[in-house]
Amino acid sequence: DGSAWQRDDAGLTGPVSALAWSDGLLAITDGAKGQPGGVWKRAPAGWQRLDQTPFAASLRGLATAPGDPRRLYVAARDEYIAPTFWPGGLYGSTDGGASWKRLFTDRFVACVAVDPRDSQHVVVGTNDHPYHDEPLGRGVHESRDGGATWHDITDNLALPNIACLAFDAKGRMLAGTGGCSLWWRN
Repeated sequence: DGSAWQRDDAGLTGPVSALAWSDGLLAITDGAKGQPGGVWKRAPAGWQRLDQTPFAASLRGLATAPGDPRRLYVAARDEYIAPTFWPGGLYGSTDGGASWKRLFTDRFVACVAVDPRDSQHVVVGTNDHPYHDEPLGRGVHESRDGGATWHDITDNLALPNIACLAFDAKGRMLAGTGGCSLWWRN
C-alpha cells in the first residue's frame, strides 16, 4: 500500500530513469561512469539485462505495447562516451528487448507513450538541453503504424519541449511541457 519501501536496485548499472510493466517489471538505466544505459527486467533472482548489446547511452523513457509483452519502446538522447557517439531517437524491440531498431530520429527524444486502446498508436516527445534561450525541442510526433511512419502533431502547444506523455482512461493524449503546463488532445 506504499507505507513501507525496500531498495531493489542490486545489479543495476546507472540510475533508473523509467519503469514500466510488461509481463513483469521493466526498468531503464541512464548511462553512468562511462558506460551506456540499459534495459532491465526484474527476475526472481534479481535484475536481468535484456539488451546484451547496448544500443543507446542516455535512456530517458520506456513504454510497452498493450497485449504484446515482447514489444518495447525506449526514448534516448544523444550521448558521447569516448570513443563512441550514441545517437538519440526512439528505439523499438519486437523480441522482448534482445534486439533494437531505431524507429524515430531526433537528438533529444525525452519520452514515449503507447495508446492502451491501440498498440500501433505510439507518440514521442522531444526536448533539448535546458540551458538554451529558445526551446529547441521538435514537439510531439505520432505514429499510427507502430513506428514505421511519423507525423508532427505539435500544433498549438505553447512550448515544443516535451517532458512527459501519457494517455488517460478517456483516450486523450496528455503532454507535459517544461514550464508551460499540461496539455491534452483527443
